[in-house]
Amino acid sequence: MKNKKRTILYADDDIEFLKPCFIVLEHEANCLVMPYSNGTELVRDVEQGLGYDLAIVDLSMDNESGPDIANRLKILHKDKPIVLTSGHLKAEYEARKYIKLSCDSYLGKPYDTDVLIRAINNFFPETKAVKK
Repeated sequence: MKNKKRTILYADDDIEFLKPCFIVLEHEANCLVMPYSNGTELVRDVEQGLGYDLAIVDLSMDNESGPDIANRLKILHKDKPIVLTSGHLKAEYEARKYIKLSCDSYLGKPYDTDVLIRAINNFFPETKAVKK
């Protein structure tokens, strides 16, 4: 079976961090990435019918916290996985609390390409994102 291109919503207000992740996921993992620097806009688009397979959300966003965004997404689509990310060491402890509530996984930043692709594959074992 040919690998299906996964649609990933990626919310991170750190644009410099978002760009390389976008490139890695689109070009190395055959994913369609919809980047957002604003979590409120992401949720609005999902409320208006935007389809996706997985959301990656930064823990600390300027306009709304990552856990708040994750909670809103889970209300809309409880079956869609959400990965919470953060570059703050203390945030890992806090993020683990949210995994029990609304998030399905946590990735500490920075992470390398293989870790990111492996995290995606954990949710979609039948059609793995393959590094080209």
